[in-house]
Amino acid sequence: MRHTSFHWPLIKVLIFSLCINDFCFASVRTFENTFKIERDSSGKIGKIILLKSSQNHFLLESDYMQHFLDELVRRQNEVQSQGASHFIETEMDLGDWPDNIKKDQYAVNRVLNKVPLEPILKKSNIKEALNILVVGSESDEFNFRVIAVPYDSRYFYASEAALKLFLKASSLVTFATGGSFGASAGLFLVQSAFNMLLERRIYFQNYFLYYLEKYGPEKYGMTKTEANLVKSSIYESRIKFWDIWEKNRARVDWENYGQKKFLDQAIASEERRKSDKDEFTIWGSRIGFAFHDGETSGYKRIVNLFNPRNILSEKASPGYEYNLPTGLRTKRLFYFLSQLAVRLSPVPVVSDIYDHFVESLYVPQRQTEGGLYGYFCDTGLAQEASVVVQQSINPFVVMEVGN
Repeated sequence: MRHTSFHWPLIKVLIFSLCINDFCFASVRTFENTFKIERDSSGKIGKIILLKSSQNHFLLESDYMQHFLDELVRRQNEVQSQGASHFIETEMDLGDWPDNIKKDQYAVNRVLNKVPLEPILKKSNIKEALNILVVGSESDEFNFRVIAVPYDSRYFYASEAALKLFLKASSLVTFATGGSFGASAGLFLVQSAFNMLLERRIYFQNYFLYYLEKYGPEKYGMTKTEANLVKSSIYESRIKFWDIWEKNRARVDWENYGQKKFLDQAIASEERRKSDKDEFTIWGSRIGFAFHDGETSGYKRIVNLFNPRNILSEKASPGYEYNLPTGLRTKRLFYFLSQLAVRLSPVPVVSDIYDHFVESLYVPQRQTEGGLYGYFCDTGLAQEASVVVQQSINPFVVMEVGN
């Protein structure tokens, strides 16, 4: 009897290829199979947990991280094949960028055109450091899957365990590379991966908030008081560790803190809509607490009203492009690659503000898009849901939805 020999690496590549090019439609998660609301014997909510996706049985968590690295290499190859300047002119939209940042971007592209990234990404110590984060993301020791703890206002305060995980991963890169070529890029990659892991919580908190706002807490077995405490825990978890004043403010007004922050977010979105009337020629409907759809010159789009386009602009940022669904993902991969390129250069090639500007183009926006993902899941739009997840370019988010 003959047995078929399966080539798993090849199968994994095929699965990823299908997911990226045709968008896997296993991306819709219901509220019930996304979260677990734990209660004690008295019925009091203990924690709200992000459940691990059961939709994908073929790929390991490490496969998603490796795919992200492979995507960066492919993106650099495209830049090199097209030429630095040509790629910017054909693929990027620098229209409202300040002139000095535009100049920096051309300098960064020249680095991308000359310095190969692949040899750095193949270094065993960098892969091992990233794997530490991947394994840690699923460890009960670090509780990265905890979305909210409504009755503990100090739960998310300066998690020492999470910091130890990052230090363990980053020290592996530092000790192995020292001051050698690629050390700065390697550390940036590890720092970014750790930030992406933390961002997963924010992404699915916004998914949670979308459903809570639309259907009300009663649908999910919560009282309004419990819902307000959950919101307080969500927004407290986002306070910077050094902002002691804000943390104290949250604890003093714990019952109302989250609801006030949520309303502030909704009001800020509405104010941007009123002040940015030219964003659409035809305004459509509000989507959740941060998004709005409409049409521009006949093309349907969704904008993010909560996060500005960048740190130097007050315009709404793009959220979803119906006529070019992969456009945001392409740009964001390039933004991240540009930030890597800054660390590849042996001498400074850009101004200090460049890195902050580029990060402001996509990092805050992709966190808020958890609410947009919730909308597409809620309305059963699997293809659109898949696009939104992929454009996060966050492997820790992608692996949660079976893409």
